[in-house]
Amino acid sequence: MLSQVRGNLRPLRVYTRDRTPPGIWHAKAEAEWTRVQGHSDPTAWRAAVEAFSYGHVYEVARCRWRLAEALLGAGDREQATVAAQAAHQTAVRLGAEPLRGALEALARRGRIDLGAGVPAEQGLAGLTPREVEVLRLLVEGRSNRQIAEQLFISGKTASVHVTNILAKLGVHSRLEAAAIARRLGLDQSAQEGSAT
Repeated sequence: MLSQVRGNLRPLRVYTRDRTPPGIWHAKAEAEWTRVQGHSDPTAWRAAVEAFSYGHVYEVARCRWRLAEALLGAGDREQATVAAQAAHQTAVRLGAEPLRGALEALARRGRIDLGAGVPAEQGLAGLTPREVEVLRLLVEGRSNRQIAEQLFISGKTASVHVTNILAKLGVHSRLEAAAIARRLGLDQSAQEGSAT
């Protein structure tokens, strides 16, 4: 489908110069395609940010959110922080609560600072904030590898977090830990932090 879009846009570029909607949405589609394929490309997301920079403020913020994710995945925490902070400021200014929540969830997962005024998450039952994030992912049924990818950590680190959670909660299985998390309402918090 994306190849069809690419083919249809080639003739339009003469007229649009990639600064009107067909070229702009094409840049975002290219970036989303890399994300869907499992290797979100920071270069593609930078192009999408640039494409919307003519004045579509909300889409710039959404693309910066995805750029921050891609940069974290590539190990560039400094640039990820810059992109996430800019997107968060815009989301707050626009009152875009789902986007703000998604950015704050990304900041927790990636351990990046969004700036003043973003409350730190409190621990629960002696768990560190990072362990609470891991526990939320356990509730979703994620494997250690999936937890590691989501939180931008190694599989071994995810395994250590899971072991510590089980010990702190006094349970013997991931299922028991997830049941406790559900009783404490951690499954609702995880659902609230996602944006479309």
